[in-house]
Amino acid sequence: MRACKQIIVIILLCFLPAGCGGGTEVTPPVISADAVQAAASSSGVTEEVTAEAPEESGIPVERLALLERMVERDVAQGFPGAQLAVMKDGVLVYEKAWGTTCIEHPLVNGEVAQVPVTSDTLFDLASVTKMFGVNYALQKLVTDGVISFDDTVASFLGESFLDHTEERRETDAETMRKWKEEITLRDLMHHSAGCPADPRSFGFYLDTILHSADREEILQALYRVPLVYAPGTDAVYSDMDYMLLGLVVEQVTGKDLDTYLKESFCTPLGLSHITYTPLEHGFSKEQIAATALTGNTLDGRVRLQGLRAHTLQGEVHDENAWYAMGGVSGHAGLFGNATDLAKLASLMLDGEYEGQRFFSEEVIRAVTAKGLMPEAGWGLGWWYMEDGGRGASTAFGHNGFTGTIVRIDPEEKLVIVYLTNRINSPVVQDPGSEYLFTGSRYTSASLNTVLNILVTGTMPADVLSADARFSEYLPLLEGKRVALYANHTAVVKDAGEKKHLADALLEREVRLVQVFAPEHGFRGERQAGEAVADGTDAQTGLPVISLYGGAQNAPTEEQMAAFDVLLVDIQDVGCRFYTYYITMLRLLEACAAYGKEVILLDRPNPNGHFVDGPLLQDGFASGVGVIPIPVVHGMTLGEMAQMIKGEGWMEHADALKLTVIPCQGYTHDTPVDITTAPSPALQDTRAVLLYPSLCFFENSAVSVGRGTDMAFTVYGSPYLAGAGGFDFSFTPEASSGQPFAGEACAGRDLRSLPMTELRAKGAIDLSYLLEAYRAMKAAHPEISFFGQADAKGRTMADYLFGTDEVRRLIEEGAEESAIRASWEDDVASFLTLRALYLLYP
Repeated sequence: MRACKQIIVIILLCFLPAGCGGGTEVTPPVISADAVQAAASSSGVTEEVTAEAPEESGIPVERLALLERMVERDVAQGFPGAQLAVMKDGVLVYEKAWGTTCIEHPLVNGEVAQVPVTSDTLFDLASVTKMFGVNYALQKLVTDGVISFDDTVASFLGESFLDHTEERRETDAETMRKWKEEITLRDLMHHSAGCPADPRSFGFYLDTILHSADREEILQALYRVPLVYAPGTDAVYSDMDYMLLGLVVEQVTGKDLDTYLKESFCTPLGLSHITYTPLEHGFSKEQIAATALTGNTLDGRVRLQGLRAHTLQGEVHDENAWYAMGGVSGHAGLFGNATDLAKLASLMLDGEYEGQRFFSEEVIRAVTAKGLMPEAGWGLGWWYMEDGGRGASTAFGHNGFTGTIVRIDPEEKLVIVYLTNRINSPVVQDPGSEYLFTGSRYTSASLNTVLNILVTGTMPADVLSADARFSEYLPLLEGKRVALYANHTAVVKDAGEKKHLADALLEREVRLVQVFAPEHGFRGERQAGEAVADGTDAQTGLPVISLYGGAQNAPTEEQMAAFDVLLVDIQDVGCRFYTYYITMLRLLEACAAYGKEVILLDRPNPNGHFVDGPLLQDGFASGVGVIPIPVVHGMTLGEMAQMIKGEGWMEHADALKLTVIPCQGYTHDTPVDITTAPSPALQDTRAVLLYPSLCFFENSAVSVGRGTDMAFTVYGSPYLAGAGGFDFSFTPEASSGQPFAGEACAGRDLRSLPMTELRAKGAIDLSYLLEAYRAMKAAHPEISFFGQADAKGRTMADYLFGTDEVRRLIEEGAEESAIRASWEDDVASFLTLRALYLLYP
């Protein structure tokens, strides 16, 4: 009996949900008339691509460029590697590779080199194996008339399949055997045969490993796994289905899956980079992308005799495929590169290659047909890849746990293959996250996101901010007292009409009890730094509690007792010295301390397309910076709130109950136009884009145009008059109380700079500051350019930069390149951290 259990369990051994594929919902591509040669010239594709691409085909260049920037950014932050291949009308029109075959990490065991990924690098395809290792074989055998999808499994696997049947408490042995007699190939392909999701589903465990058992014992163990429902009555995605189908293919053809795939498909198509067990077929480890850093131990959490603990490179990650099936299985085990896989996948467009028919059109329709079971997301093996409700789509494909996906669109004659080794990363250490790898948190690891970028584009005409998505958060407010942290920017489009969120919520009978206000006040009428008093909002009658410049910067116990949930909606501009996030942080701390829920309605960040500037150094915290982030952090408030909680940058972080309602249609590269001025001095999008570069003039001998209607789109000073080159003049209103009120300031007018140029810079522009500093020091060396220092010898610029090093370098005459180099390491380290908390690509 013990020996029998050992056989069963070894096949059931692993603890990861290996190979679990999921359906993806994306929109069918709109193929533009942009020549793919343009994409090739900007993306470094091969000569084959540029030479053979049709004149008008492919994915628009801007989508490819966006994807490249995204993956390159993530690789710089620590994402391992990726490949992309695109075929159109049977021709390879794009290919690209990023990253290294293995990350550099202390958990990497053995000699694993960080070799650059190329277009030839092999990736562990995980559950994509099901389609090309098994479905292709079955489709060809049916096309050739050798088998039928309605043949029973028992007719191929014999009495052994029926005899080695174990009953369940709910189902006796006789019923179980009858069920198994009825199972057809169609049932297994449709994941409706009654098999469990994984043959390890019944809790068998043992301390020895299956490679000590022989083939017949392995098969008997697999056959003994009981069915969990009657065939045809449900649909449960299952690895076991395809393990059995793989055995059927081998029984019918008399060949192992690897041999049949190569002889029947790879050799006729001239494909040399698709194989099982690549280390046994002439590939070296350096030619293969590594997967799990510590084998199947989950970074030491699982300790069983014989369990692989080394970094996996060339060995299939899936435990059932490795330990039970020797690396060659119907559900996992195949390795390949994106280019060869795209060529292989293109057979699903019409079933032919160079006049040779592999699949009949009838077979292709059968395996991709919808309606077999409406609630299931797949046909016979192939997953439907829908359009998200924006029109019909016939696209289908499959994905894999390691980070691989294939999408085939027969209407557009388009094939997209995207491969990553996202699990080549540590396991997340959070409780309950045993199967989540940190590499899966990068945007480039999101297979849906990548396909959406390529298929639907990423520059939506209308980004939908979270505040307008009432259906998602109103149920969370039902029956609760609600406090609102917001200001005048909390404008929502409701039924086509713009109104303040407070008004919209009150109309929906949400029980708003009070408002917390940041700098500039609830209605945004106060100037920068001006104290804001408590009061009552004249339009709603709600009590307004000021958390800026008054007697308190955090709510009192009495104020916290007045509500159950805090709703946050405020437009940020993405800079560390913009104070709205500081008030938010104080509120988050209070909510965590008093057990209050927080629901944050996220808004796009108009400066979310870049990260730049030094981190806030110890000892430089102030009213314009309190957490160690760069000057420009490139995050939405929702992403930042998650980071503040996750990094413990607040009191009682573990107790915070935070829900972020994300924007729709937003990416970090989406141009964001400001329709409501976020503060009095930032009146439009141009000012917001210039703000990260011009704010360092604050409290210096240079005005940024406060006291005019041009704030943060101009700069100048009386001391620059006659300095040469500063030929624009403006005069702040005498009654404004702003720097140089009533005095003519010579300077620069930046209002004519193209908006595309401002966005494209993607960096703090130090040239304004350096030019003004050098000109003023030459003309007026007696003037303290950076203004009066405090008792610690620090100027406002020091607090804005978060360090005094930048000011010192400027005063020493350093060039911009040297100044920027002083914070390069800061940005690199923050980008790695930031990747863990991003909600948007």
